[in-house]
Amino acid sequence: MRRMIAILLVLILAALLAACPEEEQDQGREEAGEYVYRAALSAGQWAVIVDPYDSSLELFDPANTVHRSLAAAQELADIKTVANGETLAVLDGAADQILVVNPANQSVVRTIDVGESANRLIVSPDGVHVLALYDPNAGEADYGEGGVINYYEMNVVDAQAGSAVALSIDFTPDNIAFAPAGDRCLLSKDYRVVYLDLDTLETSTFPLSLGPEDPREPSMMSISPDGELALVLADKLPDLYVLDLLAPSINIIDIERSASDIVFIPETRIALLTIPELSRLSVLDLDQGMLENIDLTISAERVLLSDDGSLAVLYDRGEDMLLTVDLADFDVQSYPLSVNVSSSVDDPVKFIGEGRLLVIGKSGSGEFGSNDINLVDLERNVAVPIGFQGEFESYALGNSTMAVVMAQERRLVRLDLDTLQAQSWDLGTYPQNVTYVAGAQAFCVDYLDEEGKVTFVGDQGTEIYWSDRDFFNRWK
Repeated sequence: MRRMIAILLVLILAALLAACPEEEQDQGREEAGEYVYRAALSAGQWAVIVDPYDSSLELFDPANTVHRSLAAAQELADIKTVANGETLAVLDGAADQILVVNPANQSVVRTIDVGESANRLIVSPDGVHVLALYDPNAGEADYGEGGVINYYEMNVVDAQAGSAVALSIDFTPDNIAFAPAGDRCLLSKDYRVVYLDLDTLETSTFPLSLGPEDPREPSMMSISPDGELALVLADKLPDLYVLDLLAPSINIIDIERSASDIVFIPETRIALLTIPELSRLSVLDLDQGMLENIDLTISAERVLLSDDGSLAVLYDRGEDMLLTVDLADFDVQSYPLSVNVSSSVDDPVKFIGEGRLLVIGKSGSGEFGSNDINLVDLERNVAVPIGFQGEFESYALGNSTMAVVMAQERRLVRLDLDTLQAQSWDLGTYPQNVTYVAGAQAFCVDYLDEEGKVTFVGDQGTEIYWSDRDFFNRWK
């Protein structure tokens, strides 16, 4: 009898002990707060995942299978890679500071005070300058000690020097365009364009009209490679504004219909403009003051230049054709595709080495359509369909490879862009984003996982060589 009672007591005690962790876990989940997903970043040989609960940084070195954690910001508002791409700028919305983080030694190397309104970071192309500003689309900023926030304040930050200078530009910009060198930029809202020299912090204002009653909202802006001139398109208007950034002055050119894209040819003052309504590519030589027009067989909306600026690729989202223009003799070639150029991907057409293009698109129509990829060989004048069948969640380009997260299939597909051989791996539930970690030559897959999950697959090899889990478990 005593033995029976002892066994019952043990069973009851075991049940109580088993129940406690579940109660503590539920309470811990409530205390953890809202889950805020951010896509992983690449910084040198490190993959960086932001803890969705406490904003700490989970740092992974896939080359050496090392995982470290760093508690940096109290309230992470934004995070970007800066400088040489191996350093992080973390905007702490609670402390109104930018924390410069070195993932290699898991440390905050410097802190930089910024304005109370800042909730977004924008990095110049050279990675030297960072704009810390208020973006109404990024959420509300917390009121400071005085109860008043200057939403028009913008901080120009040098992350390497650890300095920040506050400027007021009288509006929160809708559009920002940097010069190719990254040392100057244009900011616009409504009918106004502001030129900012990021080294001297001098500004000039260019009104496109006499006031808000004559709306001429900039839709696209581009600065010449020498940084002295800029072209601005106004939304749905057949006008091209030429800004002399040094004078300063404005000239207006009538281009008959509204243009949709502007690109400067490297190291020149020659710009290409696409005018879809007229199926036209316009070539503007600002030194000669000449505008020449090239008639096209499609109404291209976008123009993409090769790295050396010798070839232009023209395309329109939703269409199954792209054109190339040889900028030496303006010879036009057409390339039929087996897909319609994607309307949902930011950059659906990319150069992948000399003479080849990667086109992300959709084959079929309606509910029977699926994402697919064409590899376009410009020398052989052929577009090769890869044969993906399914929806892409995300993709990343590696070293002669690409990786695609297939959402419904929950798989990662890695494609060798030279041999066109593919391999795939099961990922499990909720794979979200794939990022290429160049310093480790590996693809990083992150997940919508409450407890934390990451998977690494190399540029080469046949196996998933590292997967880590449960690093968000703040309640265990």
